[in-house]
Amino acid sequence: MYLDNGFESEFSDQDLFYLMNLGNEMGFDPLSSTECEQYFLQLISECSEEFETRKQQLKQKAQQDFRCFDKPPVWIQGSEWAFWNGKPMWFVGQTDLLQSKNGFPAGLSFYVFWDEESGKTKTVVQCD
Repeated sequence: MYLDNGFESEFSDQDLFYLMNLGNEMGFDPLSSTECEQYFLQLISECSEEFETRKQQLKQKAQQDFRCFDKPPVWIQGSEWAFWNGKPMWFVGQTDLLQSKNGFPAGLSFYVFWDEESGKTKTVVQCD
């Protein structure tokens, strides 16, 4: 499928629409990175071919894998959920700062992720 921005995706229109809506609820974007897209393509290949059943399976697996210690991230620019070894990392939390940029307030957020198995951490930084 070709998206409006000229990029191509292997998702069907139906699956992509559903995943984008689910991602809005949970704080991820299925097209935000190659790792995220590959994760969902693999997941879809393991799900039922019947769409209603597949939707339930995708939601259940996403809720299981896109975990947050408290609340989901509030992204400034767009989802950049961190992955480790092909799986979403735990979202630990975020720290938001308000700084001044040329006399105007500017936001800066640090998003911290952790992989339970390896103990690895990643920090994503976004600003407006």
